[in-house]
Amino acid sequence: MATAAFLAKVRAAGGWDKYVHEPRADLLALRQQLPSLRERGRASPSTVRAHERLFLNTSLPDEMAPSSNWNVRCTLAFYPALTICTSLATSAPLAAYILLRTGSNVKVGLAVGAQGVANLLAAFPAAWLGDRWSRPMVIRVAAALGVGGMSALGASVLSPGLERHARVQYGAICGALLILGLFMGGHSSSVEALFGDSVESGRRSALYARKSALKVLGNAAGPLVSIAVFASLGDEWRKGELEVVIACGCCFFVLPAALACSLGEAHTLGGSLSESLLSGGGRESESAPRKTDRATEVRIAATVCAADVVSMLGSGMTIKFFPLFFWKEVGLTPIQVQVIYVLAPSGIAACSLVAQRASRRFGRVQTTVATKLAGISLLVAMSRVGAGVGDGPTVVVLYLLRTWLMNCCMGLTRSVLNDYERARWNAAESINLFSWSGSAALGGYLIDRHGYRVTFLVTAAIQFVAALILASIALLVRSERPRAAATSPDDDGDETASRTSSGGYSLLDFDDTLRLDTPPHEMTDAQIDELLSATTNLVTPTKLRPVSEGDETGEEAPPPGTQYTTL
Repeated sequence: MATAAFLAKVRAAGGWDKYVHEPRADLLALRQQLPSLRERGRASPSTVRAHERLFLNTSLPDEMAPSSNWNVRCTLAFYPALTICTSLATSAPLAAYILLRTGSNVKVGLAVGAQGVANLLAAFPAAWLGDRWSRPMVIRVAAALGVGGMSALGASVLSPGLERHARVQYGAICGALLILGLFMGGHSSSVEALFGDSVESGRRSALYARKSALKVLGNAAGPLVSIAVFASLGDEWRKGELEVVIACGCCFFVLPAALACSLGEAHTLGGSLSESLLSGGGRESESAPRKTDRATEVRIAATVCAADVVSMLGSGMTIKFFPLFFWKEVGLTPIQVQVIYVLAPSGIAACSLVAQRASRRFGRVQTTVATKLAGISLLVAMSRVGAGVGDGPTVVVLYLLRTWLMNCCMGLTRSVLNDYERARWNAAESINLFSWSGSAALGGYLIDRHGYRVTFLVTAAIQFVAALILASIALLVRSERPRAAATSPDDDGDETASRTSSGGYSLLDFDDTLRLDTPPHEMTDAQIDELLSATTNLVTPTKLRPVSEGDETGEEAPPPGTQYTTL
């Protein structure tokens, strides 16, 4: 739909607030037409971008806000529901259960590694199918696998026949974790891609931080259920209590599976609103991204993935063994350990929101590197604290601070990834789960041979290398700002900030400004008529001339940075 026709429809309805007849469909149609008009040279790049911002990034009705997008709402509900399940069924209770049944830290690591291998095997084929076939269908197939895996895990720990044969039961648990690994690798890239496609770039880091906070809060809800079980059945490390906790997580999996199946392509925003925020002053190409921008995007995404993989290699050596460390060396009871795992994700959620605000001022990469270096220092300090009776509270405090700082920037690193073939980059991020799970077997071996504290030091060294890798792109990724608050040079070389209706409304692109005295949803009929007369170049070929030269012969695709007026 042309811009003029859209505005006429709004005017005929009596204004923006009264325009309720399928506003989303009209806006989506307008958005789809603008890039092609820009590429064909039917409008100056600045005019097209100004109209994109005018109708898609400012003063939208509440139902069109990014946070109310169906995919965004479902994803924000899906992750906490999923983490509640995994914190109950596949986290600390399962690790303790396997250690009770087998007596081996190595077997705990091998079981986790089995899930990681399956995750890796599924991640890239699922991402390719998501790009070529259908992301919602890939998610639904993965959800079916998840239901099967959780059912198999519940049967493995509750079956009376398997309880009499620890080795057979261990094999059944590993098989169930393999299926769950296929689910994790199968759904993650497509869910992340649909979520990213449903959020405009100027608001991405805030929603990613919110998603990360909700995800870790789900990890806090699971231990709360565990506390209730242990309080009613007994605060002891016994397999009966652990079996009940694991079974609760398996049963609850129906909810995240249903939420995942409800995601759809129809609710995405498309490419024009999903662009990476790279350095370069915010100026964008008229048609395809320039090669230099594309190379920078690839470098940023590859560096983020590489840093996360290295970091997870270190984390995987210890993450599954922290509850066992608190049990075996610090002497904590199950309820005390679960209290730690309530406080840990709650603190991560709070710190992630603080980190997102800090990233607006200091930069996303700078904030992430600073918090990780602080977390690494705390892990080293934790490994040096003795195992005496009075050292337990100190160890717990150091662990909590370390966990909060190391994990509070997950949403920020996700928001940095580029938007081209987003599913594939998120599939590469799935290697993180493999490296995290795959190194668990090595961690179990080191713990059996050298103890928990030596393994903590090895983890700290590996994570320090990961922080150095991430720091290498600190100058390439700029701080994220909403598009409506962007700035660009005006005619005098000064920066002009876009403002709301209280002080005028400015929409900026390249070196020129489309300035309105009133935001679009408050325009009168006369103002709409005036704007209609200025937007005919979007629907009919027109000649464009540089303002400074007054040349009567325009050109179809003028260079960026030139000011234009419509003849």
